[in-house]
Amino acid sequence: MKKYNSNIKLGTATLNVVNFDRQLKFYTEVMGMTVISKNDIEATLGTSDNTPLLHLKKVDGPLVHSYGLYHIAYLVPDEQSLANILRHFIDSNVPLDGGSDHGYSNALYLSDIEDNGIEVYYDKDESIWDRKEDGKIIGVTEPIDATHLLDISETVVPYVLPVGTIIGHVHLSVQNSTVSSNFYQDVLGFSDKFTVASASWIAYGNYHHHLAVNHWGGPNLSLRQKGTPGLDYFEIIFIDDIAYNKIVENIKNNNTKIISEYDNKIIINDPNGIEVHLIKEI
Repeated sequence: MKKYNSNIKLGTATLNVVNFDRQLKFYTEVMGMTVISKNDIEATLGTSDNTPLLHLKKVDGPLVHSYGLYHIAYLVPDEQSLANILRHFIDSNVPLDGGSDHGYSNALYLSDIEDNGIEVYYDKDESIWDRKEDGKIIGVTEPIDATHLLDISETVVPYVLPVGTIIGHVHLSVQNSTVSSNFYQDVLGFSDKFTVASASWIAYGNYHHHLAVNHWGGPNLSLRQKGTPGLDYFEIIFIDDIAYNKIVENIKNNNTKIISEYDNKIIINDPNGIEVHLIKEI
């Protein structure tokens, strides 16, 4: 059965990193990820059942400000999981950027050592989401009840990211949120769930968002360049053959930049130079 009546799920994300060893330590010790495979310049990390979430690739060059990643959002299984990672962050003196109650979810925010944004969240029961008749899902930004989370938290030593964690959504920094949102809707088949002047939250099916785009960084950053530090690419996995084939047709009919095409995968650039891998699940 399709979760949230969605034809897609998100696969892994890949980050280009300058400080490979320090970043590997961050994602294992701070985020609690398990090393699935590793060599001197690349690593795949995920949960302890070897489900991959994140690839790290060592690159040279200065950290640059460009469009690309705003944050990768890791969806943990439940409220208890969020409580436990909050306890771990506090006990380990991990600096947090904030925490929010979004109505449909509760979320914690932080950054890795190269300023790649991270969200850790759990979804509230769908019955309490503010869903409108037209399918829009209204989000809010209110303070998270950290006291409650800490009251129910359990200390896990060493901390391990729970099995069942997935990438729930990816939030992108873009030059123009309207242009980017329209691209992902018109070409890649997403639907608008909630939009304001500077940002848009979009999804397949009935989910609150699989992708978000914002132009809070301003109009003058550089477009994403392949091989530079930051987001290398992220994956959208289609669990429906017909939907995948339709999107490939859309891509070709809209003169989207195609980097590579294979039997079950097509790699494209979005309007900001962000690389997206569209994969048909086999």
